[in-house]
Formats: sequence, C-alpha cells, structure tokens
Amino acid sequence: MILELVATPAKTEARTEARTAAAQATARTDAEFAEIVAALTRRGFLGGVAGAGALLGLAACGNDAHDNGSAPAASSAPRSLTGAYGTVRAPGKPRRVVALSKAALSTLLDVGLTPVGTDNGEAEVALTQYRTVVKGLPTVGEYGAFDVEKIAALRPDLVIAFDTYVDAALYRKLSAIAPTYALRTAQGVIPWQQATAAFADAVDRNDRLNSLKSTYDARLAAVRAQYAAELTGHRWEVVQAAAAGTFYRYLPSSDPSAILGELGAKLGNAGAKGANYWGHDLSYETIDQQLGAADVILSVAVGSEPLLAQPLWKKLPAARAGHVYTTDLLFPSSYSGALGLLDFIADACQKIRASR
Repeated sequence: MILELVATPAKTEARTEARTAAAQATARTDAEFAEIVAALTRRGFLGGVAGAGALLGLAACGNDAHDNGSAPAASSAPRSLTGAYGTVRAPGKPRRVVALSKAALSTLLDVGLTPVGTDNGEAEVALTQYRTVVKGLPTVGEYGAFDVEKIAALRPDLVIAFDTYVDAALYRKLSAIAPTYALRTAQGVIPWQQATAAFADAVDRNDRLNSLKSTYDARLAAVRAQYAAELTGHRWEVVQAAAAGTFYRYLPSSDPSAILGELGAKLGNAGAKGANYWGHDLSYETIDQQLGAADVILSVAVGSEPLLAQPLWKKLPAARAGHVYTTDLLFPSSYSGALGLLDFIADACQKIRASR
C-alpha cells in the first residue's frame, strides 16, 4: 500500500502537524480567494475568462513527454471521474495537469505525460530516471500549504491528488480553476496498484499503463522463477528506522512484503497482524527477539544509520552474513518504482547465491 502522506512514519506525524499549522497560518477566506481569481483573470493567467463556471473549461496545449508537445489538445468529450468529493467532469486526454504527490507525478511520467506543475520536494524523492525532468517542473507549495495562485497561473486543465493532499476547502478552490480529482484513500493508505491505475485513468492513458503492468508482471514471474531457491529458502524481513530508539517491522500487507509474497519469498513476519499499516513499532532492545531468525533483511535506507549501528543489530545472523540490504525503493508509487524494487530484490538474491 501507499501511505502517501509521507515517506517515513516519523515524518507522517511531523507532516500532519505541519499541515495543521500551515492551514491555520495560511488559510484564506472564500472572499480572499475570489479576489485572487479575479486578479488572475484580469492579468490573463486564466485565459481571460470570468467566473468559476468558465474556469472549469480551461484547457491549453500541454507537453506530452513522448510527443514533445506535438500531440493534439485535450479531447472535447469530457469524462466522468468519481473522486473523494463526488463526480468530476474531466477532459479526455488532458494536456496540462498539476500532479500533487509522488504517486500522481510518477504515474503521469510512467504513461508519458509530463505535468505542468507539482508539489515542493518531489525532485528529492523522484526515481533516478525522472529526476532531471522533475527538477525542471514548476512547484506549487508544500504539502498542507499549496499556493492556489501558483496553481491557477499554470492554467491546468486537470489537477490530480490524494484526498489527504486536498481537503474539502482546498478542493472547492481548485475546482474553480480546473477539474480536480482527489483520489479517496483510507487516511492516506491505498494499494499502490490501485492508486497508479486511478491516476492513469484520470488522465485517460490506460493503454500505456496496461503496457507497463504487462512488463511488471513478466519481470515478477522471471525473478520468481530465476531465484526461487533464494526466495523460498530464506526468511525475509522488511524494517525501517523510526523515532529515536525504535524501528518498524513491517506487516505482510506493506508494499515490499506484499511484493516479496508475490515472488514466493518466505516472510519472517508472515503471521503478524496489526491495525497500524506500518507494522509494529519496536524498541532497539527487541532487535534480536524480532529479527534473530531472519536470513535476509531489507531496510529503508534513509535514516537507517542509528538502527544499523546498534550492537544487537550487528549480532543478527543476517547482518553477520552480509545479507542486510538498504534502499529507498521499498515503497513503490508507480510501476517504474515497482520494477526498480524487483531489480533490487533480484540483485539481493544474486548476492545471496554468490555467497554460498
């Protein structure tokens, strides 16, 4: 599943608090927003149209990453999308899309559509193959404090995001600028395949996503067959350093554990259950108890140093055998990300095989 609020559990709390503070500090009244829209209209940023009803029809030539801007403009036939706040009438084949969240952004790039804008910080977490493109995109503010005026100035014909990124108040403001699709989640949690499928459908590019899905399915089958002995013959665990003195041992429902399960891997945490998506928040003192039976451990790389430096960690069989592998690809937001994770797991399996 994608927990699209953040990349780490600790950051989840921080960003939630930041969102609340930012909303309190920067909230604009409807009257203020009306003034912004009016001002932008006068300056021509909104195509010279007047009124929210006219703004909904905005569309301008965009920049499909695969056609260098030569593709036709958005289809005149609108499509109906069901989002978190109701039905959205979106253009067919939109060209000027603002993508808020890594999943929305990555999906658009996967299906060959470069957005006209995104949220701050995406370049720092973008997949390697997309980093240069993302660095060049206009940004429209931080999570929880998006700049509506900047979004309007980009003249989008569609805005896509998770409902955790766009609350009801912001949705009303964005909908006055362009059709806005907010994908419904369970408090930020949604299976990554479901999210990427929804965003690809929102921009009317299901054919390209289906091609990527076929590539992913074929790669998964190949890795499962090639490394069956390493996957089924070892206990695999997935962890992440958390707040000071703690770490997470991920549940089978988490993205990396689920993909390992699809590969046929033996999961050390296979029988574990919990209400928290992240898994179990555990203290360093339990490292040997929780992970002592693991043969292979995959860890989120960011912030992992304190955990991997613990004396109990260094005594783990997986650590002594050199089978602790760190990466920031464990939580895919699109098929490109998932393919990267499969390659990472395959590389780990190859190293395990070579060590025998």
